[in-house]
Amino acid sequence: VQDLEAVIDELGLRRFTLLAPSVSATTAIAFAPLYPKRVSKLVLFHPFPSFDDYFRSNFGDALPLVRQNWE
Repeated sequence: VQDLEAVIDELGLRRFTLLAPSVSATTAIAFAPLYPKRVSKLVLFHPFPSFDDYFRSNFGDALPLVRQNWE
């Protein structure tokens, strides 16, 4: 949450939509109630509750392909 806050502050954002795909959802969910006046919308895309859940899912099965074909 502190890293997210630092990036947002550096960008100078006062109010914004927070898009949180995958495992970043946990951070966004923690951030939004701490700063409700800053987050206008919270969009969760394919959220996972933890990194462990992500890597145990079928979605995590694609990671070797992504690494192999990154370029």
